[in-house]
Amino acid sequence: FVANCEHPDVFIPRKNMFGVMTNDSVLVQVTGRKDNDRLYGKITKIIERSENIIIGKFLKLLNGGFIEDSSNRWGGDIYISKNDTLEASDGDLVEAEIIKYPSVGNKKIIAKITKIIGNADNPIFDEKKVIMENKIPDTFNKKVEKEVASLTEQITNEERKKRKILKLPFVTIDGLDAKDFDDAIYVKHEDYGFNVVIAIADVSHYVKPDTAIDDEAYRRGFSLYFPNSVTPMLPERLSNNICSLKPNVERLAVVADIHLDFKGNITASNFYEAIIVNSKRLTYAEAQDIIDNEDCGDEAYELLKTAKDVAKILVKKRMKAGSLDLDLEETKLIIDKAGNPVDCQKSKRLFAHRVIEELMLLANQAVAKYLRANEITTLNRVHEAPDKEGLDKISKFMFNIGHQPLVKTSSLQQQINKLLKKVKNTQYDQIFNIVMLRSLKQACYLTERIGHFGLNFEDYLHFTSPIRRYPDLVIHRQLKSVLFRTNQEKYDYSSIAEYLSACERRVVQAERQLISIKKARFMSDKISQEFDGMISGITKFGFFVLLKKFDIDGLVKLETLDGYFDYDEDTMCLRSKNKVYKIGDKVKIIVVQADIDSGKIDFELVDSKSSKGNKRKKSGTHKNIKASGKKYKKRKASKTNNNRVRKTRSLRHNKKS
Repeated sequence: FVANCEHPDVFIPRKNMFGVMTNDSVLVQVTGRKDNDRLYGKITKIIERSENIIIGKFLKLLNGGFIEDSSNRWGGDIYISKNDTLEASDGDLVEAEIIKYPSVGNKKIIAKITKIIGNADNPIFDEKKVIMENKIPDTFNKKVEKEVASLTEQITNEERKKRKILKLPFVTIDGLDAKDFDDAIYVKHEDYGFNVVIAIADVSHYVKPDTAIDDEAYRRGFSLYFPNSVTPMLPERLSNNICSLKPNVERLAVVADIHLDFKGNITASNFYEAIIVNSKRLTYAEAQDIIDNEDCGDEAYELLKTAKDVAKILVKKRMKAGSLDLDLEETKLIIDKAGNPVDCQKSKRLFAHRVIEELMLLANQAVAKYLRANEITTLNRVHEAPDKEGLDKISKFMFNIGHQPLVKTSSLQQQINKLLKKVKNTQYDQIFNIVMLRSLKQACYLTERIGHFGLNFEDYLHFTSPIRRYPDLVIHRQLKSVLFRTNQEKYDYSSIAEYLSACERRVVQAERQLISIKKARFMSDKISQEFDGMISGITKFGFFVLLKKFDIDGLVKLETLDGYFDYDEDTMCLRSKNKVYKIGDKVKIIVVQADIDSGKIDFELVDSKSSKGNKRKKSGTHKNIKASGKKYKKRKASKTNNNRVRKTRSLRHNKKS
């Protein structure tokens, strides 16, 4: 697919994709529309190549070798001549530079290996592969290191004179493995309501514009978090030490000092520079234990109990105003020191998570209102309402489980929240959250103030995580320019917003890619095993099944189903004469393939009417399928096999016919 900001997506058929690689900038000639009103076209010119350095598994041949296009990213395998292999071994993970792109006379992509990373099947290199594939910087140059070495955590007398010295018992609440503590909280019950003091690490004091540190932070945009490691936006001496709000040491902070009434309305807000001491570092589990145990004797109990009360009020206020109550749990991957995944579950959501989330939302909203009141062009965090296609998906799912579809005459958020309550603790609970997430647009940064659909906020931005998000650092600088009446730097904030949104997408993609690879590794030793699951998505080529035992899903391909199935686009179902598959159906599957390179997992149904799956299990024909040079020829042969594959027919198309 290709698109720009002025026109809808244009579908390019395979025959018109010669020589094109993912993310290439191209010129497209639109050739017309099809029955589904989609634009069709053909590529007439490749304007700019997206990449000339690629990462992949090297597979050896007699006269060199190739890097297999397992992710269908390059449009074909990449060939390496014998003199350009650096004597890489079969199965090595390598970095290669493309030296010749496809042309009319030469349809091959040709490259030379520039670096041998290690054995591609070794799980220890999964993270390196993902980082390099997504072009995420993971080292700091000497100029950055020199600037960081010159910084000190000692607070000067000059800073002490200009800042408030807050002697409040702040606490931080973060994950067990966290080291970069962005935020500390203090909450107090008052006669009029509550005083919420949120101290955020003052990164802008140390990271100045037009420095090597700032240039590198902007280039990265965001920290990248993997289950066992972090690729930080800032050097660790800053992110984990000088800026981090570690316990029992003085730290510089920017403070949002907010007063609330008992309904959660902001009655006053002040922002200032301060020096604070974090009195206690808590994990979410520790904070939850304190909140739940009145007799624990912990000095942080009163603070946390009050914070819990505030969070409940803020949640109730948001829900009443129309915020979506999507309480999605994250995947918790347990990975050993060798890089092998040993478990994959949903991480448990505690109310302690809600406490911090609500207070951060409060601070972000308060700063957004303040900057708007001062007419500052800033980086708003925006979330557009779902488009017609997204709304159709939600409505179809609602209809399929026996509920009325969405209507335009009522608040979309309130309609969705009502259904979320109805399906909570039912078989559709998790699936509906997944459908909702897939139907909503992705949040991004814009200078336009168009609001946040999911939160239903008119004013919202990111202020609370400047150690790991560059947009927050921009907001800190803008806030200070207003507080101290200094001239705001003149930047093209529209371009900055667009660039940082792209950086965020890159990081999110990398994090998801790594999780997919680790999930495939986890399932690779479970080939032929049976699991209970639930259908989480329907497509023309099959359906996805989410396992009950593990937080893992896989694809049941259409051609593996017993019978001839039609894809009913109107109801998002697969139908045959005797069977209907729809989202939310419980099924039993057998694991047939786990492709570690692509992170894709294939299932087949264990159907009581067909012993196909059970026969395979008994005969042991399903084996752990991993990408390797030895099996490449088999896969190539299977692609050229003329076995008849059942194709889907669209019911909608049949009706038109």
